[in-house]
Amino acid sequence: MPTPFFSQPATGSSVTISGIPTGSTDLVIDLVGVSHNRNTTATLRMAVSADGVSWSAPSAVAAFNKAWPYIGHIVLAGYEGDLGVASRIQPDNMALSLAAFVTDFGWVCPGGVQHVKLSWSAGSFDAGTINATVR
Repeated sequence: MPTPFFSQPATGSSVTISGIPTGSTDLVIDLVGVSHNRNTTATLRMAVSADGVSWSAPSAVAAFNKAWPYIGHIVLAGYEGDLGVASRIQPDNMALSLAAFVTDFGWVCPGGVQHVKLSWSAGSFDAGTINATVR
């Protein structure tokens, strides 16, 4: 596994990943034990930007209850291009298993993805770590 270029505790209303290296194919965001401070279900959202100023509308990544800390990955294939597909990969359970939930959604970012912002539909991050690598 490559060394993350970004690793940060998940705190605050949003987490922005910047300084994304160029010259690779995929951007991989690892979410380890990430949760929110709401007592209800909230949706993890992702926005992308080429310059860190103009952002896409946030896209829904996953909705879950605070009682279930999120462990999974978001893979942005071809992140240096102007558009692509992101995949969310989440294990069905933490036992050794090949079962997983996979969700795909498209993104458009003229100039390529240089910044990613993760946020909740309501509330803030209150636990976990967010790591990012390229491959």
